[in-house]
Amino acid sequence: MKKNNWPTLLAHFIESRKAEPFEWGKNDCCLFVADAVECITGTDYASAYRGSYKTELGAYRALKKQADGTVAGAWSQHFDEIPVNDMGRGDVALVLVENEPAVSICFGAKLWIVSKEGLITLPRSQAVQAWRVA
Repeated sequence: MKKNNWPTLLAHFIESRKAEPFEWGKNDCCLFVADAVECITGTDYASAYRGSYKTELGAYRALKKQADGTVAGAWSQHFDEIPVNDMGRGDVALVLVENEPAVSICFGAKLWIVSKEGLITLPRSQAVQAWRVA
């Protein structure tokens, strides 16, 4: 359940992470979004993944061990999938970056995602799947 002041918390969280570089197992797309969700809900949905990988291959192995081997499967374990058009602020969205799945957090008219270039935004129209963070 989201905290009462979650929109402000999410805005501060995003601002605090703008200069943090991409790093597998610390600040990759999934852990960035999990950190954002933890900030607004108080629950760490990625606790099983933290400290379990340091490379892209390690991330995929962790997904295979904890979920069905996919980024989408990991998020579907915890949240209800919703139509992309119903996605709102604080919800999680799956996008394809260079044909690879990545997750982002919806805030305003943008999707915030950690890429290898750092924290970037994408238009909501790039979402291919979404989950409601209640």
